[in-house]
Amino acid sequence: MPEVRLVDPWSKADRVWASDEDAALVAQYREVRKVRACALALQLDQRQVAIRLVTLLLGGEGRIDNDDEMPNSGKWYSREEVELISGQYRAGVPLRQIALAVGRSQLGVGWRLLDLGLGATHPRG
Repeated sequence: MPEVRLVDPWSKADRVWASDEDAALVAQYREVRKVRACALALQLDQRQVAIRLVTLLLGGEGRIDNDDEMPNSGKWYSREEVELISGQYRAGVPLRQIALAVGRSQLGVGWRLLDLGLGATHPRG
């Protein structure tokens, strides 16, 4: 049997979303409040789902996946760090500022906030 190669068109670039897809994505997120569950329900790549939700719901701007520039990239989040992140978010501190304060990307911090269910309450959504 010949080998079949699978091609992911979004593996090297961010997915382009239509407005109806955005609406379906936000509605699904508000129902499940977890990036992975949302991606599974919509049969989409969870990283692409996280990128779009961080942008739409949490105000991510610019290059949000700059892990290569962040000193704490790839490290486990401590309980204290998660409390700091969520507390700053609830206090209205912009995502970019929170990410810089903890030495992580906006995508990493935003993904954590989304999985805490905090994206469902953001005024942008």
